[in-house]
Amino acid sequence: MDKQVAFSSELLKEIDSGSKAIIDAHIEKLDQASNDIKFLEQRLKSSSIPFSFFYALFNEKENMDYKEHYIVWDNNKKKLLYEVYSAKDEIEEYYTDSQELCEREIENTPELEVSKLLCETKVCLRLKIFNYLPDFYKKIVKNLKLEKNKDCIFDRSSDYNDFLSREINYNKR
Repeated sequence: MDKQVAFSSELLKEIDSGSKAIIDAHIEKLDQASNDIKFLEQRLKSSSIPFSFFYALFNEKENMDYKEHYIVWDNNKKKLLYEVYSAKDEIEEYYTDSQELCEREIENTPELEVSKLLCETKVCLRLKIFNYLPDFYKKIVKNLKLEKNKDCIFDRSSDYNDFLSREINYNKR
């Protein structure tokens, strides 16, 4: 902490003195995440990565709402981004050959909902994404070795649920 906190309450003073190590460790982790994100972005920019790279962190479905979360190296902007694609599914009623009324879920194509600089995401999200950076970096380097001639490459983390997977129109960015 830059400034020493001066509580007047003895109880708050005691809690504060006992929490210094925990708070300092938290601040250090935040600084590490922010610095590594900025350094990785600079590294990718200076390396002239020739493609955009979409790395699916995880996907989720709750009721009729579907979302996919990504770390993106945007080759045009030369920036690391956090993007979320989402879709609201629908229920369609139909009649069977025997005139029985049934329902089926219509899965809509997810579209871009959120796109922001990775270094500007909320703290709790940045700390969560930070854990994916080593695999993201490893996969972008692997693809640089194998797929230099593609404009856009997609890969996913081990937390991505293939069962929920959908086609996403990334050209609508």
